[in-house]
Amino acid sequence: MLVFSYYFIFHTKQLYKLLLSLSKKIKYFHKSKKVILDTLEHCAVLNTSSKLHILLVSFFVWFFSLFPWIFIITTLTEVDIKKAIIVTIIALVASFIPIHPPGGIGTVEGSWLIGLILVGISYGTAVNISVFIHSIFLIQIILLYSISTLSESYGKILRHR
Repeated sequence: MLVFSYYFIFHTKQLYKLLLSLSKKIKYFHKSKKVILDTLEHCAVLNTSSKLHILLVSFFVWFFSLFPWIFIITTLTEVDIKKAIIVTIIALVASFIPIHPPGGIGTVEGSWLIGLILVGISYGTAVNISVFIHSIFLIQIILLYSISTLSESYGKILRHR
């Protein structure tokens, strides 16, 4: 991550060329490759201060998106923070696998289950925690969808007045 950050800030054009050459070797994910390369191409014209700002915001987003799960794991189990970070990263990386049934049922639990078992949590406890974490994911999605739908409906009502 530090190497990527260094190249992003000081050698954006070289990083763009490297990713462009790597993307030509990858046969799939055409839309994702295009988005990443287009974003990096636009970042090449930014000054160093703007790039540092983007990285700082990105680190905060990553921190605040990972911290709750690390907190939950350290609270529900007796593992230390290092192991909780490992579990969270394993689950995050496993979530990038493009196999998702409706609602992510099974794949989300499986990714957390793998990480929890690897750090020594018993199978039963790991299953319970992984189902609990997935239910939190689903509750977040339902709440955000509800807020979005309500705000959209409220906006339509205001526009018609």
